[in-house]
Amino acid sequence: MKTAHEWREHLRAQYHDRLLYWSLRAASRMMLNVLCIIVDSMDKVKTAFPKYRQGRKPSYLEGLKRPKSITSAVLCHGWCTCVYTADETLSHGASAFCEILCRALDEVARLCRLHNRAFPQHLVIQSDNTTAQAKNNVVSLFLAYLVARGKFLTATINFLTVGHTHMRMLTACLQ
Repeated sequence: MKTAHEWREHLRAQYHDRLLYWSLRAASRMMLNVLCIIVDSMDKVKTAFPKYRQGRKPSYLEGLKRPKSITSAVLCHGWCTCVYTADETLSHGASAFCEILCRALDEVARLCRLHNRAFPQHLVIQSDNTTAQAKNNVVSLFLAYLVARGKFLTATINFLTVGHTHMRMLTACLQ
């Protein structure tokens, strides 16, 4: 159990985290040479179909498998929103994270060409605080590769505060 002081410190740190994100999001929306992206995925259980009213599978369907999918959203603030779905058999780990990031960056590049805008030089990614998808060596090496190849001058990944991850993506989508 947290003390009142620890709880206040947690809320203060979480609010400072949001302030940083909000300022980077604004810079991206104003096309200030920053591309701020937030990435989130839903787990397979949430996309299972059909949904059962009581939450339990009826006994007459016990032997059947419900189809599931992986749904991921990438918000490129000021540019576009990309939604990707994949079959449930596909792992949605680091490689899938890099794949959807590449596809979103390709879409931003296409929009830059279409509207005759300069491609942003600084990449900032907000992601869940999970080692399975983004907080790992694969994603860090991929961002280093983007910088080494001259795609960006800087590439940063920020992780959402534990306990405040999905609310941030929902808030970002609504604004």
